[in-house]
Amino acid sequence: MADTSAAAFFDLDRTLISGSSAYYFGIAAWRND
Repeated sequence: MADTSAAAFFDLDRTLISGSSAYYFGIAAWRND
C-alpha cells in the first residue's frame, strides 16, 4: 500500500510542478494539514 501511495503522490507531484519547488509545496501542504 505504501509503495502505491508513494508512486501516486510522486506522479501527481511531477504532473503539477516539476522541480524542487514541488518538494517545498508538499511540505507546506503536509504541515498545513
